[in-house]
Amino acid sequence: FTDKIELAFRQDFLRDRNGSRTGATFGLPVGDTPELYSSTLTLNWKPVANVQIRPEIRWDHSDKVGTFNGNRDQFTLGMGVAYLF
Repeated sequence: FTDKIELAFRQDFLRDRNGSRTGATFGLPVGDTPELYSSTLTLNWKPVANVQIRPEIRWDHSDKVGTFNGNRDQFTLGMGVAYLF
């Protein structure tokens, strides 16, 4: 939007055949093929020179019930602060 404020949006998709990457992590039955989706919205704010603040919100979704502690959906809020050389 400006030199000090930017907005970023990212989406990801993973079809994990036979649960080889995520099955043990999420406790899904062996041989399950979960489909995982995520969307992340990040604000990049540079209040002063060399400082960047990045608040973000992320939504994760699975087609399998119980993937995220008994749920199919999960929301995460996060923030990062960086000093840019």
